[in-house]
Amino acid sequence: MARGLSEVKLAARFQVILPAAPDVPTWILDVAHNPAAARVLAGNLRGHSSGGRTLAVCGILADKDAAGVVAELRDSVDAWWCVPIEGERGRSAAALAQTVAQVVAAPVEAAPSIAAACAAAAAHAGPKDRIVVFGSFHVVGPTMDWLEANALLPPVAA
Repeated sequence: MARGLSEVKLAARFQVILPAAPDVPTWILDVAHNPAAARVLAGNLRGHSSGGRTLAVCGILADKDAAGVVAELRDSVDAWWCVPIEGERGRSAAALAQTVAQVVAAPVEAAPSIAAACAAAAAHAGPKDRIVVFGSFHVVGPTMDWLEANALLPPVAA
């Protein structure tokens, strides 16, 4: 049991998706949605440098401390794409981008969708860059769908 616990890997908890090709950035998925989790994410990002920039695709529910999450990551991210989360607890990309822009000095964009933000971040990323997607399962799940649709997920072992 101890060995099993030490070897377990949780999906979307600093899940690193290595490049499928030499010209593709690394993707990192993390559901960090509060300042404590964002602090851990920032530490993991510092401990696993890519040698390039870190671009963020971020969506945070309206009942979460978005400013606190962003403050923990402000020194770890070079550009931000904020995405909408639908539903009763959702937050618009514009509202999140406004919050992020008040906390960071880096460029901040409000994207119309998670897919659009992933595509924009991927278009801006070089092969040594990494794209970190975080803030909620509501963001990471659709990102995994986008990565799969764009053949950026590694093949599943049979």
